[in-house]
Amino acid sequence: MAHQPSEYCDCTECSLRRALEREMAEKESIKKLRGEGCIICQRAFRFREEEDVGVCAVCVLIVKERDKLTEWIDKEMNEIDKDERFHYPPAQVQVNAPLALIQVSMKARHTALKQVKDQLLKATRR
Repeated sequence: MAHQPSEYCDCTECSLRRALEREMAEKESIKKLRGEGCIICQRAFRFREEEDVGVCAVCVLIVKERDKLTEWIDKEMNEIDKDERFHYPPAQVQVNAPLALIQVSMKARHTALKQVKDQLLKATRR
């Protein structure tokens, strides 16, 4: 009858097989940590500097551009928040049409900026 390898067997063959499997698993985890690819997009590295950092050049540019864009969005949202008309109770069109239009416009712009920022961060987070 042939020997059936198991994780509980103490024979030399099974011990060597388990040691080899552990070594292979350790090498795989080291490859993942050291980086066979970008930690953001998992693409293979093209340059040594990318491997040292763990992020590919494309993702570095994407993150920089995302940060610039989110900074601009924050600035625009802060300008809207600073405007006192944004915090007034909603004006009625029959009473004060210009203020009502301004408030609706500000609210729509603020909401759109917030949604774009959330989607941008969600898309580039991974």
